[in-house]
Amino acid sequence: MLRTFGERLRAALGDRCTLARLGGDEFAAVIEDDDSQAVIARVETALHLVREPLSHDGRILDCQATAGGSLFPAHGADAAELLKAADIALYAAKAGARGGLLTFQPQMRADLQRRSSMLSIARDAVRDDRIMPYYQPKVSLESGLVCGFEALLRWRHPLLGIQPPATIVSAFEDLELAVALSERMLEGIVGDMRRWLDEGVEFGRIAFNLSPAEFRREDLADRILGRMARARIPVDRLELEVTETVFVGRGAECVATTLETFNRAGVHIALDDFGTGYASLTHLKAFPVHTIKIDKSFVSHLDSDAEDAAIIDAVVALGHRLGMRVVAEGVETAAQARYLLAQGCDMAQGYLFGESVPRDQVPAALRRALAVSRSGWR
Repeated sequence: MLRTFGERLRAALGDRCTLARLGGDEFAAVIEDDDSQAVIARVETALHLVREPLSHDGRILDCQATAGGSLFPAHGADAAELLKAADIALYAAKAGARGGLLTFQPQMRADLQRRSSMLSIARDAVRDDRIMPYYQPKVSLESGLVCGFEALLRWRHPLLGIQPPATIVSAFEDLELAVALSERMLEGIVGDMRRWLDEGVEFGRIAFNLSPAEFRREDLADRILGRMARARIPVDRLELEVTETVFVGRGAECVATTLETFNRAGVHIALDDFGTGYASLTHLKAFPVHTIKIDKSFVSHLDSDAEDAAIIDAVVALGHRLGMRVVAEGVETAAQARYLLAQGCDMAQGYLFGESVPRDQVPAALRRALAVSRSGWR
């Protein structure tokens, strides 16, 4: 495949181009042309041509490339600077424009440094055992009772205290770190569930977010199910939340197999942030999904934006027609809760019912959420 790819690149980029394989699946091209737009056009044409499937040993293989580029003299005065700038642009393209070309921009250097800083901070937090779950209640709109919690990642900064996941968001794109963070979270969640069961705390079902990177691990299902079994916790006490991006990324077939393994074991699957991603409605049929979560961006303006209200109505109806439960995120007012209840939405979570709290405050969160429901918003 590498030889075929190299031949296609050489043919597509044409004359006045020096092509080399840097290592692995990475190639570099030095293109001589006084017109930078002409260079960009040549690379974009090459990217299109290399997408053609190739045949090998009777199999058809898909092929795709992503490119990052730098221009002389704007992005570097010598070969080393130009190559470094192109490499930074390639990283940015792989992160946000796969299959396309990005040319170097100074902001990309700052973005790379920020990502590197996040990765370093996350590694330190994992090493020093400073990752912990916080729990936000989910309430049944019909009964007003807490039916579960969503476990949200928090980490403790030595000086700044408890920090949200946004401060280390790049770590969830890194396979090694994503798995390490997941392990720390699972360890905490399973320990908390075992403790609550022993103490008679009725916490319902705990939802746990899986990042797309984790699905690249073949042992994902065995790792989670094994931990639940060793702690003697019924698997139906666990709900896994995934975003639509896992359905459309590379390895979607592995995602389907993994989710089906969880489904057969009795683990509930929730589709998070529904309506904001890239998945089509066909994914609701192709993948085992028990719950749809309406993104808070639709909920926050439902009493002032007729289009958001219409979207909520449609999602609730769709979910119920498919036999799924529907959860609304970001519910902050009694008016929002009443509207969702009237439309038949099953559950809600948000500041109205309680913000996320550490493990020792979960019993109090159960009482607060029930008190809110009894306060008369329904």
